[in-house]
Amino acid sequence: MNNSGTVFFVAKGFASILIGIYFLLGAYFIKSTINNLVITPNSLPPFSDIYLILLILFAVLLCCSLTLFVFAKRLAKKQQVLLYNLSSKKTITMYVIGVLLLFLSSLILFQYKYFEYITPAFLLQCGLWLLVMKNKLRRDFKMISVLCFFLAIICFLIPSYWYSSLSLLGIAHITYGVITHSKS
Repeated sequence: MNNSGTVFFVAKGFASILIGIYFLLGAYFIKSTINNLVITPNSLPPFSDIYLILLILFAVLLCCSLTLFVFAKRLAKKQQVLLYNLSSKKTITMYVIGVLLLFLSSLILFQYKYFEYITPAFLLQCGLWLLVMKNKLRRDFKMISVLCFFLAIICFLIPSYWYSSLSLLGIAHITYGVITHSKS
């Protein structure tokens, strides 16, 4: 096995389709959890429901991460190169920093009860992460990043648009996956 400078942790093809499906399912489960809440107009949701939403978010993130890892490992084995080369280690480090920032900002927003800003914060961080992590060969991936920024602005202005924004992001990932899968 040689130690190539190739980065294998890229969401394209079937991996992008799965990530889009995870976003759609996560948004659906969070929406159904919120719809099942029985609260009075001026009260806050119970902490058990907030933890359930956090658990759904963590499950979606874990599924996305595992999908990226499995597809990267399969591609590295197919090309007979090391999975953890210098470029991959840099990518993984940036990914972990992004995940930590996402959870830190979500916890801060939950702590100060700014629930309506969680989705815009996620979309902004997702857009920034996609810009930072973009592969030079994947210039078309910038469109998903621009979509994240646009949806974050819309969610910031209209907080009730969070479900539609996450659904659109999931559909964009699925569409990108179908297009890149058909090209290869």
